[in-house]
Amino acid sequence: MLFPPVGSRLPDGRFATFSRSVRDTPDIQPPDYSHAQKRRDEWDLLGLAVGQHPIADLRPELARQGFKTSKALPNRIGKSIKLGGLVAAARTAKTKKGRHMCFVTLSDEDGLFEATLFPEVYDRYKEELSARRRCRFLWVAGKVEAQYDALSVTVDKIGALTHTDSATKQLKD
Repeated sequence: MLFPPVGSRLPDGRFATFSRSVRDTPDIQPPDYSHAQKRRDEWDLLGLAVGQHPIADLRPELARQGFKTSKALPNRIGKSIKLGGLVAAARTAKTKKGRHMCFVTLSDEDGLFEATLFPEVYDRYKEELSARRRCRFLWVAGKVEAQYDALSVTVDKIGALTHTDSATKQLKD
């Protein structure tokens, strides 16, 4: 059954707002896409993960290459560590000498962790950090430090992670 023309009055006094019935609408089914893409879209649209953390798709490869999660930080104070995470926040600051450094908060399946890039490291990797994307995954390698009852990673190396088969190549640098 078709609705009356849009804008015409219905018998009960309301105005018609649709020109066709639902039965006349074509049945369009969008193609399904990967769970990884769904998680990234969920994070982009909602700003949080309802299900698994978006980095979960990379975890098997990260673990195979010796990357830890943030849960390992308390046991690694004073030692080197490699971590992967989703950028939750980043900010730059100037040192007393006027050089820039960067603080990055990353998120993984187990929580948040802080990464500090002092000027020498920040200068080397600032191009990597300046690529602004909403769903940005990074890996960091550095030393775990404890200061003021907070743990952070003083970064030696940093790089981008992608949800592609080439992610493994990026980690080997």
